[in-house]
Amino acid sequence: MIDIELFKTELYNWALTLSGGEECYYVNDNGPKPDSPAISMQILSMPTINHPHKGAPDNAGLRSITREAKLWLKLDTYGANAIGRLSPFVIANYIEPASEPLRASTGLSMVNNTDILDITGLNDIDNEERATVNIMFNFGDRSDNIDSGLIENVEGIGTYKDPEGNETNRNFLINTP
Repeated sequence: MIDIELFKTELYNWALTLSGGEECYYVNDNGPKPDSPAISMQILSMPTINHPHKGAPDNAGLRSITREAKLWLKLDTYGANAIGRLSPFVIANYIEPASEPLRASTGLSMVNNTDILDITGLNDIDNEERATVNIMFNFGDRSDNIDSGLIENVEGIGTYKDPEGNETNRNFLINTP
């Protein structure tokens, strides 16, 4: 089962660490935007399921499903050196100590990112440096005890041929153990 609240909490902690303790917040949270410098966070998509592996059903017709999923996180920085402040997030993919705590706590593994884009714009009447990047994470998910829709009983009529070649129509019933 995917725990989105765990992901949000751990991604927040990861961002706080990589930013050196800079103000981080989710854009969907209620409240005013913090003063710059700050980093806004938004989970853009969650999850895209790819190539599920379905285990064989047990006698009760229940199975496990394991799948790979993707999550996109958008980070925006506001204030001086906005582009430079996003660099640690992009290079975290290549530095084990920066990515390992997130992987250990959630299974999220950073796999790709967009370029860091300059989106500087007006904040009231003043120009405010801004930058944005989207980061893609992969993770595995497993769900147990999923009803497989297993057929428990089959009834039918078939033709039976005995060793002497005599044919007879018979009713049959097949049950799962």
